[in-house]
Amino acid sequence: MDASTISTSFRTRGSSKKSDSAATPTESPTAIAPYLSITFHTVDDQDICKIAIDLAPEPIYVEIRDKSGQPQETLFIRTGNSTNKLEKTSEITKYIKQRW
Repeated sequence: MDASTISTSFRTRGSSKKSDSAATPTESPTAIAPYLSITFHTVDDQDICKIAIDLAPEPIYVEIRDKSGQPQETLFIRTGNSTNKLEKTSEITKYIKQRW
């Protein structure tokens, strides 16, 4: 499945809920799509969406609007089963040096 079919897949699975998030990738969806794998499974008559994300060869930033509505590029990282937002430039620099 590629980025252009993601929203269609969610609608065909019965979900019409839109995300409340103001986050959008600063990269185009086609730049991110090669790292995504989306599959649907039925478990106990419930539809489950599994999203697997492979490691990217470079950081992929997300644009988040701050409290005043201004866009900010932000880097999120996965640590175990949680997602962490790196906010300080020093944190981002250190992470990038260690990861890439």
